[in-house]
Amino acid sequence: MEEKREVPEHMHKVFKSKKEKLLRMSEISLWLDHYDDIFSNFDPRPYSQKALSDDFLLETKRASRDKVSGQIELKFLVKAEMRNKKQENLIRRRLKEHFKNTTQCCKKK
Repeated sequence: MEEKREVPEHMHKVFKSKKEKLLRMSEISLWLDHYDDIFSNFDPRPYSQKALSDDFLLETKRASRDKVSGQIELKFLVKAEMRNKKQENLIRRRLKEHFKNTTQCCKKK
């Protein structure tokens, strides 16, 4: 039976700071004037189906090059008065769908 050892209190801060550093290294923050900045201007469909903007995709690709490998966290900076939780949930689902499909397509090649 393996003995369970407690981590000294001062080490909690070390672990926490290392974890926070890794998260910062994998974080991409982009400023948005409007949610429409994420999507193609030529696609009239709702956010749940709309194509992503080439500018948005190029910027996220450029920003992700400098990040550590693994999971990347994408954060949007939006003025508080512009936020809409319902739209954000739709956008979050659409982005996950897009990047999941892109990843699967790249793995097949």
